[in-house]
Amino acid sequence: MSAETSEENIENLMSFTGCSRETASRYLKVKKDVERAMNAILDNEDISKEESESQWDESAWSADRDNANTGDRNLRPLGTGTSTAPTRVPSPAGNLRAPTNKDQEDAEFAQALAASQQDLSTAFPQQESGVVGADGTSRQTFGPATRDQYDKSSWAMVPVSQNASSEIVPDVEPEQRKNMDGEPRFLKHLPSGDYLPNFLTIGHSIPAVKEALLLKDYTMAQYGTDAEWWRGNPIALPKIVHTAGGEPADPEIDKYDGFIAETQRLMAVLDASQRSYASAIVLTQTELLQVGYDSNLVEAFIKRFIQAAGARCGKEFEMRSLFSTEIGTTSPEGMQTPYLEVFDLPVTTTGEDKLGLMEILDGLLWDTTSENAAVNDNFICQGSDILVMCAKQTNSAAEKLQLDVPPTLFIDKYLEGNIQFSKPARLEILEQRQRLAKISEIEKRLTKWQHPQKSTEELDAKAMLLHTLGHFSGKNMVDATNADRENGILVNGSSGFEQPHYAELASKLEAIVSSVDKKLERLAEQKEAIQKNISKVSNSPPPQLAEKGLKERYTLMGVATKPSITYVLQPEEEDEDDDHMSTDNDDDDGTPDGMQWWRIEYAANSSHPQILKTKVPGYTVLHAAEAEHTSALLVYASDRAVDDSNFEATLPPALQQFVKEDDAHFATELQDATVSRPPPAYDYPYDSEVPRQSIEPGANASRRASIDSTCAQGGSPDVGPSYHERGSFDQHHAFGLPPEVGAGQHAEHREDPEVTEIHLSPPQEDEPGAQHQEMVETPHAPFLAGLPQQRKGEVDAKMEDVRDDEGDGGARQ
Repeated sequence: MSAETSEENIENLMSFTGCSRETASRYLKVKKDVERAMNAILDNEDISKEESESQWDESAWSADRDNANTGDRNLRPLGTGTSTAPTRVPSPAGNLRAPTNKDQEDAEFAQALAASQQDLSTAFPQQESGVVGADGTSRQTFGPATRDQYDKSSWAMVPVSQNASSEIVPDVEPEQRKNMDGEPRFLKHLPSGDYLPNFLTIGHSIPAVKEALLLKDYTMAQYGTDAEWWRGNPIALPKIVHTAGGEPADPEIDKYDGFIAETQRLMAVLDASQRSYASAIVLTQTELLQVGYDSNLVEAFIKRFIQAAGARCGKEFEMRSLFSTEIGTTSPEGMQTPYLEVFDLPVTTTGEDKLGLMEILDGLLWDTTSENAAVNDNFICQGSDILVMCAKQTNSAAEKLQLDVPPTLFIDKYLEGNIQFSKPARLEILEQRQRLAKISEIEKRLTKWQHPQKSTEELDAKAMLLHTLGHFSGKNMVDATNADRENGILVNGSSGFEQPHYAELASKLEAIVSSVDKKLERLAEQKEAIQKNISKVSNSPPPQLAEKGLKERYTLMGVATKPSITYVLQPEEEDEDDDHMSTDNDDDDGTPDGMQWWRIEYAANSSHPQILKTKVPGYTVLHAAEAEHTSALLVYASDRAVDDSNFEATLPPALQQFVKEDDAHFATELQDATVSRPPPAYDYPYDSEVPRQSIEPGANASRRASIDSTCAQGGSPDVGPSYHERGSFDQHHAFGLPPEVGAGQHAEHREDPEVTEIHLSPPQEDEPGAQHQEMVETPHAPFLAGLPQQRKGEVDAKMEDVRDDEGDGGARQ
């Protein structure tokens, strides 16, 4: 008995509906469910049709295709009749009997299926799965993706390398990649938008950072070379491996060396390359930087570099004092993050308000929002020479960062030795922030109302008051009526708002709304006053420290707004072109003496990217940090770090060789681009004798001194200096000109950024001894298309004469 028609289900159905056992059994067999069967019985549903469809029909076995009953004629095998071929034995199918019921049919089908599976198992071996290597051994066994050792890179439908980038930043043309004298080089931004290339570009302009990242005490014997390294192709260094299996002898050393070598390459290119930029993608693909870091790649790089410098040349202390700020506290629990390589600064503003950098640093270092800030003291044990800050706007509705960035800042008040001087200011800020929090809580109670049924939803209290006021004052009904009339709906009947007590309720609600508005205005004024007071205390040094004199000064050395835009401060170079510019306002624009701000943008928003490098004043940089993007990377350096007198500017010989070889690759790129570039065309006046085109050298160098259809030289071969006397022929000079033009000749010399064109008109016929020279050039089809029909005929005739002359042996006399 099936589960549906069990005794328990039949008894339950009988007790629920009061039907007989036979009825309950029938309905359960059809409906397969007690509840469905009960509903069918109560609804007096006719199940006879469903019963007939589910019952075994013996007549189908004795009916032909037209459903005519012909006995077992259709089951008789063809091989038992007289049509059997004499060379074939009778088929044994005649001994088979048709099943007499459905149970027999199911049993025979199951028996046949089992026999079929048994035959397959003996005929074929069990199927195996996995990956077999070249040596025939199994390398990997496939299985469910829920196992503990599940690796996405190995189990993906199409494994994707972790180094592969989903986006590619296109490169500019080779000529645009050449760096001009006096301009800063840079690293192209990453597709991910991380600030690591910006940080390295800014860090190279800081003497202490450049010296540290070059790590001159630990250089490789050679750095290899690759023509495509600048765009992201890695360069493999020689490694020490075991002769037996080929495994690295010391993977940790190779991991550190690859990371350090790539950092040194980037610093060398930023220092002395002929390229305008290079890519930092290879650095992000190094083994040391690929694992164990969060979304902030700048922080990961600094930590890994400190680790690598300590492991390979024992310079961990020096690197930590340069990049890492140590934070201390008097709290018994200690500091959760005692070392800060990157200061994460969340900026939360509303409207057009903006925050000061020192205000956010106070909240981060002093923890002025904590209840224990009045008891415990937080301080800087040892300030690093480089302060790297990443500020980000937390308000998703804001379109800019709205952070006031100072050109210089002092960290004296945060130092451990100045706690007694800075503590009063810290407590005052703490008190003001607590008042600010109370006002915000009152504002929330006045403007928000908790939903009575949804705990996570808050309603606008003022909107609800206004809606209620509109109900009792009749404004809601008037608005609805006017809307109906505008839509062409005829409204009849009374509004029902002539109740006498409605007017009184509406008047009280109006008074409440007005009172709430006034309270909110006063609270907003108090918040603004408190915020100004906090800003004043944060940006003003404690009086005792100001009297002693502030010593720990840091200068803003670089800013990155969008990943493709970097502002870098570099020493100012003397430029004769800038002599006319006045330097009286150098102090007014916020730029330090002897320094110059550069704005570097790699505009890759279109199919034709551009490199934009411009000199900008200091106030432009500060405004860009505030308004150009919703986040910014800020890099400050101490006076010790920017003093270049303590650092050697020369690159190590191995890195010089690397830059030299990379410059040779770049020179080849420029040469290939010049050869493959089509010759430019120029407009010409219609009154000229022949349309002129720039003269370009042929691809075959042996034709440079020959007379061809582009340059025909007439007269004596001794006219003018020889090829060797004139020097090599390039794209800027036309070969075949005499040293002095005759009295009857006219030479036209037109300068162009790429070529110099020379056009010779024929000499006057009455001039004795004058040699006839003419330069014939093939005009472009667009030029002929734009000529009048008469001029086209003249040009065609002229060109036909030229072809005839060339066929006769060269130049015309």
